[in-house]
Amino acid sequence: MRPRRRNLVAADANKLLITSSMIIENLPIDSVFPYKGNPRINDNAVDKVMASIRDFGFRQPIVVDENMEVVVGHTRLLAARKLGLKEVPVHIAKDMTPEKAQAYRIVDNKTGEIAEWDLDLLSRELEMSLANGYDMQSFGFDASELSKLLESGPSVFENTERPPLVLPGSLREKFVFPPFSVFDTRQGWWKDRKIKWKELGIKSEAGRGTEGSGLSTGGVLFKTKTSHPTFYREKTKKEKELGYALTASEFATRYFDPKDDAAAGSSIFDPVLCELFYRWFCPAGGVIGDPFAGGSVRGIVASELGRNYVGMDLREEQIDANIENFNQIYGPRMAREVGGKVRVRVSAAMMTLKFKGCPTDFSDSCFGNCRNVFPFELNKNGALIVSRRYRLMDCYAGGGDIPAYVKFNSALVSLFGASEVARIESIVQAPNAKDFYAEMPRDSFDFLVANGGVKQDDTVGDVKWLVGDSAMVNDFVGHEPQFDFLFSCPPYGDLEVYSDDPADISNMPYGRFVETYERIIDTWCRLLKNNRFACFVVGEYRSKATGGYMNFVGDTVRAFEKAGLTYYNEAILVNVAGSLTFRVGPMFNKSRKFGKQHQNILMFVKGSPQEAAKYIGPVDVEEIEVRDEDLEFNGVDDGSDFDQSEP
Repeated sequence: MRPRRRNLVAADANKLLITSSMIIENLPIDSVFPYKGNPRINDNAVDKVMASIRDFGFRQPIVVDENMEVVVGHTRLLAARKLGLKEVPVHIAKDMTPEKAQAYRIVDNKTGEIAEWDLDLLSRELEMSLANGYDMQSFGFDASELSKLLESGPSVFENTERPPLVLPGSLREKFVFPPFSVFDTRQGWWKDRKIKWKELGIKSEAGRGTEGSGLSTGGVLFKTKTSHPTFYREKTKKEKELGYALTASEFATRYFDPKDDAAAGSSIFDPVLCELFYRWFCPAGGVIGDPFAGGSVRGIVASELGRNYVGMDLREEQIDANIENFNQIYGPRMAREVGGKVRVRVSAAMMTLKFKGCPTDFSDSCFGNCRNVFPFELNKNGALIVSRRYRLMDCYAGGGDIPAYVKFNSALVSLFGASEVARIESIVQAPNAKDFYAEMPRDSFDFLVANGGVKQDDTVGDVKWLVGDSAMVNDFVGHEPQFDFLFSCPPYGDLEVYSDDPADISNMPYGRFVETYERIIDTWCRLLKNNRFACFVVGEYRSKATGGYMNFVGDTVRAFEKAGLTYYNEAILVNVAGSLTFRVGPMFNKSRKFGKQHQNILMFVKGSPQEAAKYIGPVDVEEIEVRDEDLEFNGVDDGSDFDQSEP
């Protein structure tokens, strides 16, 4: 017989609330057990709840019965375990019978599904959260959903025209954005576009952590632990885990290890900004010069948009990582040339695969397939491996004792030459050999590319990454002007030290840094064609001795002016706050320093801006309705509409 439903009067309800008062206590996570019969499939929600706990803290306890079995909060428990928390807030529902707990598990989940969104209010709240730097995609909103929601309601920024979203189609189709002097990377539509670029496969952080220094991340050497970009983020996480505040000194001494994966991470160049400036200031087929190449972003974006690119960096490991990332996206078509030879990564594991010897009747046993297949190929990362078809043949069926580098020695010699193969053999024979680089002639590399059937895409721009001192670029490309656009993001003095190489300008005292910086800019500007634009993305940084700004922005402007260019446009790039939200309070209270959340976009022109614009051709900005008030600044005309071509 089904039990009768009880109608509670106010007194009964009050009594119920009192007898089940919410006592919450932090308990070891291992003492809490999931309910085995939980009907809710929550695997896809765990990462979103992790992000919520990480950003906002543990604001809802896990509810358990007297046997410490979860009644409500299975996803929070899984997220906490994945975050590595040792303790979690728990409410033990001591007055809840097993029957009631069983019903409540279902009711709690079902009632959460009934509520609906007020889309206008949701649109406003989302827009404000995004403007405040919160990545709502981390919490379950996908890019297309965010776009629709943001477009569904009125903007909270009444005096700001929301730019049109990305037009449907691939990354190679146009992306319309207003050419105003503020670029806000926190906005949802900007993040949507950034996600599309990341989905292409860009991994610009690769190659940036090889120095091995305890204060190194992303190839950047930080002089103190507290200057490490993840220090305050990790400090906050540890405080949430422990349940109490830590001083910076205490956290640095007892808990912070910059080598941890959790502490890893360095800034990468924004591909959306890169896309916009390539479209606006360099025509398809033009050549972009980048004297401070760093990661792979600027080269890959250029290639995808049909622009050619030449970038230079002092560090071999960074250029190798850039090339590998390019090959991951477009197939093994690029390799670095050293002294007239191509440098190719070799898989040590593949070189030591064991094969059987060929039987005398091999033509009958495996049909002689190896006669028609070259034993080596390039994988999608551009690394040399044993051909997949060879690994399907009888001689690799097990029980073999001949390593690939021996069995296919003649093929290796045809690729590398005898002396380089001898070096390869010495490397792979060492215990625990790891992947390494070897050099082959260009025609050998071209053979492997063609043999692998890599489809050549004529719409992809030609990309070259050079290893060397950017002040010596003429040794690589000559002296004739060849660039249609200069675009780069230089190191900010010694704020981020990228290596201990004395030739690396990020490792120089500021006076010498500026001298070298000016020489590099002058050299590359001489390679810029006349009637062309240049752009550097820079930012001010502070002297470690005085705390005052070094005036790096001003020094950049002077360097270009010394090189004969005109300072023409400037804009602000507003970045997501990130760890700044944790650092700004103590920093401001201690010294009244603002939390710096922007970079400066500095534009220069060599020759006539009108002729440069004519060369580039029209850009899709006419579709954007620009109101008169958008061009006003406190009622003062800054002369932006002055056209030197008019008398």
